[in-house]
Amino acid sequence: MHPHPFVEGASFHVNVAQDSRVLRARRGYLLFGWLFIACILVQVFLAGVGTFVSPIHFAKHVGFVHIFEYLPLLMLVLAFAGRLSPKLRWMTAGLFALIAVQYMTADARHYGVALGRFIAALHPVTAMGLFWAAIVTLRQARREIGDG
Repeated sequence: MHPHPFVEGASFHVNVAQDSRVLRARRGYLLFGWLFIACILVQVFLAGVGTFVSPIHFAKHVGFVHIFEYLPLLMLVLAFAGRLSPKLRWMTAGLFALIAVQYMTADARHYGVALGRFIAALHPVTAMGLFWAAIVTLRQARREIGDG
């Protein structure tokens, strides 16, 4: 009978192919995490172009989010495949939830004359929160993975 694999000193067979998949998932998580952060920076830049160059360019800001809004869901799948901690999985899910908050604040101006506009004014503030949360999440991932 083989000793339990979680008991100190126990020996057990390591599935090399499985470990390789876990490693690739973890590296993919880090890659998509950095990509997500870069996309947030581009998104803020596009908002600036629409605000300070010409409102005609603001459509680029509105459209660009559709390119990266699902990256946190892909990262969540990779967090499971990479056997990352439940804490990191929740943090990753939180990134997707914050994107939903971004949509809610952007659309709030349509829900009421005064209050809706004040809620919409939180849109850049929640964008800063999303950026900060993405940095914190990626730092946690780097601690867990040990590289990146």
